Amino acid sequence: MNQQRVQAIRQGSRYPDRPVIGTQETINTMPATQLQDFYQRWYHPSNMRLMVIGDIVPQEVAAEIARQFVALPAVSLTARHYYELRLKQQLNVVRLQDSESGAGTVCGYLDG
Repeated sequence: MNQQRVQAIRQGSRYPDRPVIGTQETINTMPATQLQDFYQRWYHPSNMRLMVIGDIVPQEVAAEIARQFVALPAVSLTARHYYELRLKQQLNVVRLQDSESGAGTVCGYLDG
């Protein structure tokens, strides 16, 4: 179900086609220094998207996010022209079904 959800939400990006951490082979053969370099280069709040799901008070969540991340330094990142998605001002609703569990869900999200 999560793979289907990622494909629906990240449609048009490279994200659904690539494992977050890598394949078994890359995990087993990558030198630790290469992984540390990757982490230092890309894992910064200025390069992240935060998705908050649930019954929340938006102002409280925004304040807590600011409190948690305000002290972290801003980092300039390499331009990634392939990453930018063209968003549309529309509601997208996708029905997800897992044939093995019989469970289904409806995933709605707003682009733009």
